[in-house]
Amino acid sequence: MRPDFCVPKVCLNLARRPDRRIQAWEQFRREGLSVDRLEAPDAMNVRDWRRWRNKGARACAVAHRLAWRAARRVHADAVMVFEDDVVLCRGFGERLAGIELPDDWAVLYFGCVFRTAPEVISSELLRVTGPTWDMHAYLLRREVWEKVSRELGAVSWKSCERRRGEGCSEEQLKGCGRRDTACDVILSDYHGGHAAYAVWPPMAWQVEGLSNNENVVRGNYRADGSQAIYRECIRHLPGANGEWTARDSERRSVGSHDSRVMVNVSEMGMATGERSGWCHGAGVGESSGSGAGDEIVRMSGSAVVSGMEVEAAPFPPPRIEAGSALRRHGNRSAARRGLLLSPYSPATERMAWGQVRLLRKYNPEIPVLVYCQDYVPTMAWRGVAEVQTARGCHSGKDDLRWLNKLEAVCDSPFEETIFFDADMISTGPVSGWFDLLGTDDVSFWQYARKREDSPDAMSANLMNPHRFCPYYGVEAVPVMLGGGHYFVRKSGRAQAILDRIASIMVEAMEDPRALYWEFAGKGNLVGDEPAASMAVVEMGIRLPPPHELSEMRVGCFMPPWQTWVEADFDNGIARYHCQWARREVAPCVVHFAGTGKDDRVYKDWLGKCAAE
Repeated sequence: MRPDFCVPKVCLNLARRPDRRIQAWEQFRREGLSVDRLEAPDAMNVRDWRRWRNKGARACAVAHRLAWRAARRVHADAVMVFEDDVVLCRGFGERLAGIELPDDWAVLYFGCVFRTAPEVISSELLRVTGPTWDMHAYLLRREVWEKVSRELGAVSWKSCERRRGEGCSEEQLKGCGRRDTACDVILSDYHGGHAAYAVWPPMAWQVEGLSNNENVVRGNYRADGSQAIYRECIRHLPGANGEWTARDSERRSVGSHDSRVMVNVSEMGMATGERSGWCHGAGVGESSGSGAGDEIVRMSGSAVVSGMEVEAAPFPPPRIEAGSALRRHGNRSAARRGLLLSPYSPATERMAWGQVRLLRKYNPEIPVLVYCQDYVPTMAWRGVAEVQTARGCHSGKDDLRWLNKLEAVCDSPFEETIFFDADMISTGPVSGWFDLLGTDDVSFWQYARKREDSPDAMSANLMNPHRFCPYYGVEAVPVMLGGGHYFVRKSGRAQAILDRIASIMVEAMEDPRALYWEFAGKGNLVGDEPAASMAVVEMGIRLPPPHELSEMRVGCFMPPWQTWVEADFDNGIARYHCQWARREVAPCVVHFAGTGKDDRVYKDWLGKCAAE
């Protein structure tokens, strides 16, 4: 079946992003597409995120609902939707005209992140077999958008029970109990009951950049348009493991936009206050009767002057720096390198106090930031380290408290950050670690866990190499030495890997069938170290060479598996016998994990530090 692509086409664009509007419409004009603009809701104007992941997720969902509603008003049977940060391959219009779909098609993605391996239908078409991420370019049939729209409206209501009492179906209430609700996640739930397809190679993707509505940097795609995460899901597809085929390479290019363009804004139908064509009247804030558009402030039209010549910025846009969230808390540090700690309680702050005392002794030249989570600092930090108070996502008793660590790292103001858990001490300088660990945008000291030196049944908080290695096609599992430390370079790539670690942890907590549990042993915990092992392999992170356990730079002290030989922290001595390494070790940094926090030598030293 060759569908009629003379359907309404709309691009969602924020009023405060005229630069993206210019870049998007230059591509549409290049490909001969007639696309109308719909001013998207801005998360800054959302008063209540209700059941959504955050205000940005709700604003995004409302924007897509507005596009579907506008299509319904003109009695369209399908609609094509773009987001304003979309990148179209060259020849998009030509490929679009040649697409043939099965009669049962309901959704067509021009590009997305596959979270399960798709089924190959033809040389240019895939059948989606499971969940996907992203809705930057897709074609949707009316029967599906009507169902999804009703569910999105139900999620927007605060009380599911009240909606149920009003006669709403279970389908409408389906997303109300989610902890990580987003529009693309909900749409992908319908792949099972409605045929979803995707083109291959991708015809559209997104550049790495800032998501204005969610205020995070995202970079889910490589320069050639293929997904950068969940790479195992597309390894079986032609061209996914290297260059595209010669035929595909001829008609697509990695750069989809000229480096500099001159655009006449009025020619694009984007004069001040205009909404053109079929989207007219689909204004933000109009009530739909289902709760999606209310409590969002109506915004004014475009501020671009009609007829004005605008010189667009080079495309793709420059890399967006991470760390803006911390600057909102008043931090103005511009240091290139720094150390970061993130205690989550007065007790862990006291541990951080002792650690910073030693860091100052051995590394006086490196700035140290203490990022206290959701409580007022209790120690006298003035003159010792810069301290900030920030909102913690999860309490210290929450199973997902590790996410606070990742949030703190993402918010770091430094160009290069080394993060330490609060319950660690250094016995020597760590300044040289920046160069040694800086093999990629995210890194940590690791040792390699191979199948031949590990049991097949595991109970420790590690990944089982007997399952992990065959799945990812690697020889060993990278295991974070001692845990509790990361090197992070401020970049979109770093943001993406930290987001992936977080998503693995959340998924494992919520779904007993999650991939995490395929590799985790009986009694395993959900922690950032095992999740990081998965994420760095998935995303091809270049870690430094692995260490032998007996040569650990970071050591984990957990009695009774470790016992002191000599401990004089103030003089840089921390030697202990390690049952795992089967010998005496003297690491540069010691992590008092688990039972180590109650070690009498450590607690007495912390008390002395606090008294001084």
